[in-house]
Amino acid sequence: MPPSVTADMGAAEPDTDQSYAVSKPPKPTLLTLPGELRNRIYRLVVVPEETVIVTITCSRKDDKKAYLNIQPRQPALTYATKAMQRDVASIYFSEAVFSVTLRSWDHARFE
Repeated sequence: MPPSVTADMGAAEPDTDQSYAVSKPPKPTLLTLPGELRNRIYRLVVVPEETVIVTITCSRKDDKKAYLNIQPRQPALTYATKAMQRDVASIYFSEAVFSVTLRSWDHARFE
């Protein structure tokens, strides 16, 4: 008979020569959640209830280049990872409502 079976009961004995490691499942992170749940979280965080007022100011520091200053910037969450940037920016720019104002825009100066 094999050593793991008793002669009188026929039941298997626990194998004491091998140890069994019990691994814990990894802790979930935002990026390991299902995409639909992540997108719902992103919407709650980055899509404002009110209209986003965007002001674009154009200025020249020299005769060659025009500089645009756009306020406000995209949500800070878009700077976390490339995957988050793609997902969050897509949601933000497609679902937020924007009102754009142009300031210091001299067309003759920038031809």
